[in-house]
Amino acid sequence: MKEVAEYMDRQSRQGFVALGYVLIVLLGLIDYLTKQLTIEPFYLLPLALITWSGSRRNGFIAAFISSGIWYVVNRYDPHDPGVLGVQLWNLAWQAGLFLVFVMLFAALKSAHDYRKQMTRLDPLTGMLSGTFFQELALVEIRRSERYDHPFTLAFIEFDLATLRSAGDSGHISSLLRSVAEVVRSAVRGTDMAARLDYATFAVLLPETPNESGRVVVKKLQEQLAALLRQNEWQVPFGIGAATFMSPPASVDEMFRKVGGLAHSASRRSSHTTIRYEVVDRAMEVA
Repeated sequence: MKEVAEYMDRQSRQGFVALGYVLIVLLGLIDYLTKQLTIEPFYLLPLALITWSGSRRNGFIAAFISSGIWYVVNRYDPHDPGVLGVQLWNLAWQAGLFLVFVMLFAALKSAHDYRKQMTRLDPLTGMLSGTFFQELALVEIRRSERYDHPFTLAFIEFDLATLRSAGDSGHISSLLRSVAEVVRSAVRGTDMAARLDYATFAVLLPETPNESGRVVVKKLQEQLAALLRQNEWQVPFGIGAATFMSPPASVDEMFRKVGGLAHSASRRSSHTTIRYEVVDRAMEVA
């Protein structure tokens, strides 16, 4: 079920909605030609497609259309008006069943969307999660391959031992949330910021060359240093950043490169250090 849901999420929603309505019409035609068969359960498939790919409202509309087609094909008799009440009862009964199914399936879709959204966000800071950030990084690599545009990736790594020591006084959660707020405010709306793990944050700057990337990274350093001074948090951190003039071979390769820079910067004697490099096609640095 999970694999099917993920596949459908990657496809065109409008396409699945259109397919659902086509299936309803085809089922009505089959129902008309083969009245000996019980077709009603098969209407649930297009109802599921339309509800999942469209909305609950789309599912309700499809349920009424399906009920109407089923009623005309199987129950409506213009030559026997005396049983009109029975016919209408049958129509209402079938419509009710379809509507209940749509409501249940819509609830399932809502639960799926909620779980998916939660996996995309870090529960403590509300930033993008590391897993979802890796997916976005892969998309940026592919986009860079297609349009030949540079981009910049920065990691902000706090000294883990010092951060855990700060946690003894109850400041650790507050510190991490405050860092997240500063990082989000320091980047543009088109940039992507995430918390990768316990003490590492990341910022992806699409279509950002060396000069612009250095400006953003310096801004991050200054605002984070000001935050730590304001709250008297004695927590060293380092920033590692790289501008990729051409896309790396993989997300793992890119993360290793920038992660190594951030780790080196966070271990230097200075309270806050930046290590910044420019990477060309041969993975050489300048």
